Parts: sequence; C-alpha cells; structure tokens
Amino acid sequence: MMKNARIFAGIVIITLAYILFLNPYSISVGGMTGLAVALNRSFHIPYTPMLIVFNIALFIAGIKVKGWAYTVRSFLAMLFVGIFLDLPYPSFTPAFSKTTCMIVGSACSGIGYGLVISTDTSTGGSDQLALIIHKRLPSLSTGTIMTIFDGVVVLFDWTLGGSLLFSVIAVLLCNGAIDLIGMLFNRKVAPDWLNKSMNWYKRMSPQLRYAMGIFIVCEITIVMILRETLIA
Repeated sequence: MMKNARIFAGIVIITLAYILFLNPYSISVGGMTGLAVALNRSFHIPYTPMLIVFNIALFIAGIKVKGWAYTVRSFLAMLFVGIFLDLPYPSFTPAFSKTTCMIVGSACSGIGYGLVISTDTSTGGSDQLALIIHKRLPSLSTGTIMTIFDGVVVLFDWTLGGSLLFSVIAVLLCNGAIDLIGMLFNRKVAPDWLNKSMNWYKRMSPQLRYAMGIFIVCEITIVMILRETLIA
C-alpha cells in the first residue's frame, strides 16, 4: 500500500511540475516525457499515445531484465502520467519568473521521478532505461545515466523552440534530486560525484567556504539583474 501511495504521489508531483512550472516557459527535463512535451507543444499530439509508442521497446526489455511485476507497475505509472498531462487545464500566466519556475519545476519533477524509482518502478523513458542499465552496471547511478540520455532530448527540444540553457540546468537539478531521493528511501551510498564534492568542500577552510558562498550569491544576483534588464 505504501509503495503504491509513493508511486501515485510521484506521478502527481511530476504532472504538477510540468503543468505549473516547466511547460509555461518551454523548459525540458529530458526523458521520453520531455520528448512528448516538445512534440505536443509543436504539433499538439496527445501525450498518452506518444508515451506508449516511445516506450514499447523499453517495456519489452524490462520484462526480460526486471520481470512482469515491474513492467506492469511501470506501464501503469507511465499511462497515468500521460493521462494526467492530457487532462484539460485552464490557461494561466505563471506567477513566478522563468528562473524560479526552472528551479522549482526541475526539483519537483526530480522528487516525483525519485519517488517512483525508489519503489523499483519507472515511468518509462530515461528512468526505465536507467534502471535497466543500472542493473547491469551498478557503479553508474540512475541519475547519471538519465543525465546523458536527457541531454540528447534537450538538444532535440531546443530545435523545436525549447529553452536550451534553462533546460540543461533543469536536467542537472532534476537528476540530482532523483539521486538524493534514492539515497533517502533506499539508504544507498551517495553517488561518486556527490562524495567527491563533499570531500572537497570539507577540506576547505571556513574563510574559503564563506568567500565561495558570497561569490556564488553575487554571481546569481548579477545574472538575475542582467536577465531582468534585458527582458525589460
């Protein structure tokens, strides 16, 4: 029961992340869902049929690698994501800036995907592919595998009018959140990139940490001011 509740919660969070934050600014977080979003935006093709077509081969592979129970759960999760995205939603103007929507939307989508993946389920697409590859290559985290695959999708989305820079950052934030959620629920060791970053950070002096924090805040502030100035 708890596993099903976690899957459903993840699906709802994924849907809200796309509808409320990512889609209004044409920001992609990759994956087959991101590919479907790009095609829907450009050609108005419904999500559900696209997701089914895109994931047939991956679900067949999932039967051989993960078994029928996993494949049925994943197919249903993918189906519900498509159905929820296809529901008629009222048009609205986002209440937040593009930067804020990118950060919140990518983090929320990562949390949603992470909740689904933490139950040994997927929503098809890059997380399905990542779970299959991760089973063969445990040293590669699901987030790392998804980042590589999602980069290709983001480039394709850019050719259809998507926001390349924001989408690249969104993919990194989304997949980082997936790794962190996986660590939280499955109690796994942190991925190599996170261990190295934390060890490097711990070796820094308190003064250098403070200076780095101030530098990052100043850089973000400058970028935001320049962006708002250019838009105005």
